[in-house]
Amino acid sequence: LISREYFLTMVEETMKRISPIGFLALFFVITLFTRVGEASLGEAKLVSTTLAAIDRHYYDPERVDARAMLEAGLEEASRLVPELLVTFTKKQAVVNVGATTKSFPIHDVNNMIALRNTLKVILQFIDRSYQGDVDRSEIEYAVINGMLHQLDPHSDLLPPKVLNEFRVGTKGEFGGLGIVIGIREGMLAVIAPLDGTPAARAGIKPGDRIVQIDHESTINTSLTDAVEKLRGEIGSPVEIVIERTGVDHPITVNLTRALITIDSVQHTAIDADGKHLGYLRVKDFQANTDDEVRAALKGLRSERPLDGLVLDLRNNPGGLLDQAIYLTDHFLAKGTIVSTVAARDELLDRDDATARGNEPPYPLIVLINAGSASASEIVAGALKVHGRAVIMGETSFGKGSVQTVFDIAENTALKLTIAQYLAGGRDKIQLRGVIPDIELRPTTVDRDQMNILEDILPQEKDLEQHLEGTTEAAVKPLLQIPYLEPKHDEEKADEVSAKEYSKRPDVSNDITVQLAGRILATAGRPTSQEMLEAAAPIIAQAQEQGIQHVASELKKLDIDWSRGDSTGNPLLRVSSKMIDGGKTPTTLRAGEEGIVRLTATNIGTSPFWQLAGNIEANPSFLANKELIFGKLGPGETKSADIKLKIPEGTPSQELSATVNFSGKGDHIPESLALVIPIKGKEPPRFTISYHLASPGTKVKSISTGVPQKLTLEVTNRGRGSTSKDAVALLSNKSGDRLFLEHGREMIGELKPRASKKVTFTFHLDSSFTEPKAKLELTVVDPSYGTSLIKEITIDVASGKITPPPLMALTNPTIDLTAAAPLETPSDHLQLEGVVADDESVKDCFVFAAAKKIYYLSAKNHASSLPFSTSIPLEPGENVITIAARDHHDLIERHQLIIRRVVPHEEGT
Repeated sequence: LISREYFLTMVEETMKRISPIGFLALFFVITLFTRVGEASLGEAKLVSTTLAAIDRHYYDPERVDARAMLEAGLEEASRLVPELLVTFTKKQAVVNVGATTKSFPIHDVNNMIALRNTLKVILQFIDRSYQGDVDRSEIEYAVINGMLHQLDPHSDLLPPKVLNEFRVGTKGEFGGLGIVIGIREGMLAVIAPLDGTPAARAGIKPGDRIVQIDHESTINTSLTDAVEKLRGEIGSPVEIVIERTGVDHPITVNLTRALITIDSVQHTAIDADGKHLGYLRVKDFQANTDDEVRAALKGLRSERPLDGLVLDLRNNPGGLLDQAIYLTDHFLAKGTIVSTVAARDELLDRDDATARGNEPPYPLIVLINAGSASASEIVAGALKVHGRAVIMGETSFGKGSVQTVFDIAENTALKLTIAQYLAGGRDKIQLRGVIPDIELRPTTVDRDQMNILEDILPQEKDLEQHLEGTTEAAVKPLLQIPYLEPKHDEEKADEVSAKEYSKRPDVSNDITVQLAGRILATAGRPTSQEMLEAAAPIIAQAQEQGIQHVASELKKLDIDWSRGDSTGNPLLRVSSKMIDGGKTPTTLRAGEEGIVRLTATNIGTSPFWQLAGNIEANPSFLANKELIFGKLGPGETKSADIKLKIPEGTPSQELSATVNFSGKGDHIPESLALVIPIKGKEPPRFTISYHLASPGTKVKSISTGVPQKLTLEVTNRGRGSTSKDAVALLSNKSGDRLFLEHGREMIGELKPRASKKVTFTFHLDSSFTEPKAKLELTVVDPSYGTSLIKEITIDVASGKITPPPLMALTNPTIDLTAAAPLETPSDHLQLEGVVADDESVKDCFVFAAAKKIYYLSAKNHASSLPFSTSIPLEPGENVITIAARDHHDLIERHQLIIRRVVPHEEGT
């Protein structure tokens, strides 16, 4: 008896010198042998089908680069599989799987056929050589998605679970209970019950914690798994157990699954100056959206005719194209709604307005923001092109591509970009988005949460491999209106989220909707131009009120936000310093609050007006922070502070940022490069040991139905303390016949060398028939990204645990030979160090950003593994991750952030 991998390797060598008859016999044996067990990765059926679809249907054949797709696909697989490393030269792909290496010629990979053939050969090699636990199908999915993402950010493979959710999202209905759920403090919680559903009728409330589904514990259950368990065949029963704040005992609720329709439309009436106005919000476009729109419009007109309508498409991410066309068609009597075009603007299709359901020509305002994308941009863009509606809000996301879904295997589909669209048959949306007629700028005046300037929000143009857009200059909004928005309250986030699912939305405190209502009540005209002219006084008043309101609030903070003319030449000199606890350190410390203070002096001859700076940086805790100076006269000096809470697990680094200045007038200061040194904390490091029952008590068997106690001892062997969020988890890996009664315990702050014991409880159902029970132990500190994860197996008949109880398990250590610099002008970093373990090291691998660039497999079960590699550095910040595994598959990670400084060249 030999392994399948060894057998195929032997066959490969034998085939070079076998006779024709022998070849046929051997081919039969190979075919029979390789069909036993799981499907061969080397068959690459999904890869072949995907590449054929790309070759036939992809939007722009000139973007299809077979060589780049090969590299992207294999790099994505190497991110998934620790033992896999692929490096490329001009002519070869060198594939390492563990300690096995093979080179493949790739110089002629310049079309889909060559790409398919080369990938099949490489995947066959991986299939033969790989001995790890990652499923072969997951490796093929990774390769395909890597190739697709090389094309554009919206082409994707949809494997079974993803495809099922996609179909539910577009169909808009399923069998279930009618509750929106989320994970809150590690527990499965109800965000909102949907009106008229089994959950709502049974009295389920927001904030209820679901601790059990059909006699199966939800402790540490993922959101995806919980959704699968709660959904099911219409008419089937399900029992859930909930815990509710203020009730001292669990509540058992028996429910029957029903057809749940996900409402994509909300509506309500608005009364403004005696006018009967409608508010219609479309959250996304799914199969039932047009039916809901028709019903909503009918309901709004039931009392009397509408005098105007607010169509709210804010944060609408898109969906089905035909539903967007139907919605637009309600408001257009004629004209093109959308044209779809191939590369080089070749017309593929055009959808024109019809007489299928036109609304009366009342005034219409469409609300959009940066979260409005794709199909919602078609609606807003078409209504703008034809002058049918005034567009208010923010510039939309800018996704102008069209995807279609191809079924390529059972329960697997391909979402592929096939075209771009022109809103109204004229305007390209890609990258530019829909520009509002009236731009509304939400502002917050608060020393700790200042938001006066335009935020830099994620848009299509920020996505990697995005399609190119129009080169025409975007038309700027006609008007800009600032308005004060309350300070963001994270504690009320769930309350706001629950309101998202109400059939009757409350818009009484929505400043944007109220302003739209005032404009509609005044306008009374059907075209956007007529509306803007008729409502000009209202719009001008709102604009001036907004400006004055913001200025008034800023004045309370001693900031002069007035406007004026600069007749001379203002000139800015800026210095910066850091403040921590009243001191002026050279670095800010992770886990603590600090201040970055910019001091600005006008050394020119005339004032700056509304002078402000906006921070552009990658970390979310720093991005979009604002420095507001206001009026700065000649010779005047002012300071502005940015208060920062550096996340606890932030590594040491020279954090680079850019301050982009703005103001009124022609003399805007150039951007300022800012470097903030951050001193990271020493991270914690975990060791665990565990046992069933009491130490020294031998467990002879695991009886079904009897609670079993698993005690876990966690020791911090690191140089730094854990954060207050450190937690220990026990997860079920044996299906619904193993029940977790208690599987989550907070570890909290644990000082170096300190230990803490926690006890988990589980039992096996009487119907449990498997010989072994599988559980997973996890200790994680999310603030540092430090974790220890280990699956354990319990023999039911003997009570024997693998790995053995009371055995200390700890991640391997990673020690660098020399400390890496935080900043360097060099284009390479020589990284050397040693991985060590109490028993034996398995391997070590290194990532530069998301690209794996180094892999080293240990031999002879050595307890230490020296490593050495040269890492290329890009200008700016480089994130380098070193990872290592021991023979228990326990993983240790060490992250470096190194800033490469490029010398400034004159003229650049």
